[in-house]
Amino acid sequence: MKSASLFRYARALKEAVDASGERRELWPVSGPGGGKNAAHPTGSHLANLMLSLVAIQPADAVRVVDELRTWQQGLSFDAAGKPYEDHQREDANLGHFLQFSIETLACVDTATRRQWAVSMAEGSLSVNLERGVAMAINFSVHQSHSRMHTFLSSKKSGHISVGKTQVQRIVQIPLSLIAVAADLLADIAHSNKDVKTAAGKLMTISVS
Repeated sequence: MKSASLFRYARALKEAVDASGERRELWPVSGPGGGKNAAHPTGSHLANLMLSLVAIQPADAVRVVDELRTWQQGLSFDAAGKPYEDHQREDANLGHFLQFSIETLACVDTATRRQWAVSMAEGSLSVNLERGVAMAINFSVHQSHSRMHTFLSSKKSGHISVGKTQVQRIVQIPLSLIAVAADLLADIAHSNKDVKTAAGKLMTISVS
């Protein structure tokens, strides 16, 4: 994905407003003049940007993010395909899963994030919009176990309609993108990097 396209998705999130015309802050909005008023993305913002990539075009980004963030966590499975107890909050959803993963990984040292990114090289978040199911295939940092977390839509329709368009039915996003987002969050926290510089780095990860 080209950085110019990525910025279009980020801008769509940034410009989203509620019924009263107030900015929804799906992406950070800086105050006048920049400087001390400059805004920087949080884990929630970066999770929104990841989810927005499921949309066919930036015009669909906000509605797609609103939908996917609400998908509730379902069963989790171990490497043998057996369901196991996953001690998540009762209201855990896809948005929380991504945000928590990004923020947790941003708090560890760089070497650990690199190790996690390597283990995530073949992991993916597969979003099946036709069935209303998302699956996060997760490999441990020791590469000895794999886990699959599922997330389910409350909608019963066959797809998510956005105006006259329809979002892609199946999209795969590399889970290594979580490590990239965590790097950006850690960079911002430690060196107060510019939002545009941080967001631009996301274009190095492809979305299929």
